[in-house]
Amino acid sequence: WLKHRHPQPSPRAAVRLNMEVPVTIGAGALVAVGGIIGFAKKKSKASLIAGGLSGLALMVSGATDRPRMATLVSALLLLMMGPSFVKTGKVMPAGMVTVLSLITLLMNGRKIE
Repeated sequence: WLKHRHPQPSPRAAVRLNMEVPVTIGAGALVAVGGIIGFAKKKSKASLIAGGLSGLALMVSGATDRPRMATLVSALLLLMMGPSFVKTGKVMPAGMVTVLSLITLLMNGRKIE
């Protein structure tokens, strides 16, 4: 009787639903490392601050399972880096951040209720 009222997700569905956590944390780590590399190569404090803070925000949102926060940060990164990628065509850093942001935006956005 209760099984029909509250169906449990299959183990496969549970794995699929939880993939946004490691993906978001990994994307955040890559963005943060990119900010550090930008600072090391070009002494860009903007890269260090923007990359570090947005990467940290993605890692925290992934670790604490906050898809709204991850979606917001991803959307902001996409808005900032997407036009730069389209304009220059450079894969690093704009292309990589654009792709990572799009992935985390889509994965976390579908989890928002």
